[in-house]
Amino acid sequence: MTMIRIVVFGCVSLASASSAMGQDLRTVNGTVTDSAGQPIPYVNIDGGRYRALTNAVGQWRLLLPKNEGLEIAIRRIGYLPAKIRIERGSDTTVNLSLQRLAVLLESQVVRARQLVRTLETRGFYERMADAERGALVGEFITPEEIEMRNPQRVTQLLEQRHGIQVRRFGSCQVIDQCYRITGAGRCAATVYLDGQRLNRMASAGNDINSAPTVDDVVPISGVSAVEVYPRGSSAPAKYQSFAGTCAIVVIWTK
Repeated sequence: MTMIRIVVFGCVSLASASSAMGQDLRTVNGTVTDSAGQPIPYVNIDGGRYRALTNAVGQWRLLLPKNEGLEIAIRRIGYLPAKIRIERGSDTTVNLSLQRLAVLLESQVVRARQLVRTLETRGFYERMADAERGALVGEFITPEEIEMRNPQRVTQLLEQRHGIQVRRFGSCQVIDQCYRITGAGRCAATVYLDGQRLNRMASAGNDINSAPTVDDVVPISGVSAVEVYPRGSSAPAKYQSFAGTCAIVVIWTK
């Protein structure tokens, strides 16, 4: 069973700072550990409009309105998911203990650890943390979200993301070739797969037909995470080359 420990305390300095800014905010923070007390990095703390990711030592932090309650989902590949309810009030510390998947699923736990480690070495979590600090403008689709949503194709995972659209073209019958990713102004989004650009170099950026058929290139079962940047200028420098002003999608495989 998932164990949750909650400690409530007051913080005069933060309350004063919030009042000075004309906002009535509180800090909700804590640490996520496993049943042995070891911190768990890169846990998704998802409260809808408010999201956070635990750092390398399992710590997380959210700023919430004092008069607003919130249900938070805690998810990390390899562990049983949990949900908690944060009631309205003052500053709160919420220390969470997640239970690993059953021993019978040990191979799945090992694969999950390898997946997270691979994303870490690729810089995915570092860029996600940069976005939370405001250094980047983008959306990050984590392994936990992919598992929870269980989409049937990669482009389905990208629907309703800020700055991009998924469009069906023509009357094609092969579903894997029907959908293209476009940015604002119907330009062809630049798509990277494991760091390699899929768009043809000779194609014009404003030619929708030049957008790669992502679903035909990689199955959803092979995707571990996705980064979405609404404009080329908002993406990391390594993905800005030849991207112009259109959106950028970076797909990472398992």
